Amino acid sequence: MMNTVNGYVIMPCDEEEYHQNLIVEREKDIIKTASDIHKVNEIFKDIGQLVTEQQGDIDDIESQINNAAENTAEGVNQLDKAKQNQKIRNKCYLYVFGFSIVMIFVLFLVLKIK
Repeated sequence: MMNTVNGYVIMPCDEEEYHQNLIVEREKDIIKTASDIHKVNEIFKDIGQLVTEQQGDIDDIESQINNAAENTAEGVNQLDKAKQNQKIRNKCYLYVFGFSIVMIFVLFLVLKIK
């Protein structure tokens, strides 16, 4: 049963104390939630700062990867050129060897004829 005086509800002492305690608990929960939100905000700021600081390192790594890819491609080109040069050199050696054998054969023929 609720009593009213001048339009105000008058509650029994226990019920009023209960509601007062409930208000205090809610206020504590709100303050704790605000504190937790502030902590989360600080964490996000710290993460943002770390990302910003590490961006330079990531850019350096990306640059080194690109340089490595370019150097590897250049190395492959140089190996292809070396392979072609080796083929040409081997052909020259084969021609010289063949010419030498023909000359030796002709020399033996000339010596046998005399």
